[in-house]
Amino acid sequence: MCGVRAVVFLELNGEILIGTDTDAAEDVVIAVTTGELDDVTEIAKRLRALGPR
Repeated sequence: MCGVRAVVFLELNGEILIGTDTDAAEDVVIAVTTGELDDVTEIAKRLRALGPR
């Protein structure tokens, strides 16, 4: 279920996740929500890394 939430969260924020590793997307979302990841530049970098190549 967390994987679905991660996908919805990212897609609502403009990140298209076709072909994206949902486990990696979930890791980013969890890191942000727990406060482990709070640097906006780093968050943006990780979100872009999830996008299509």
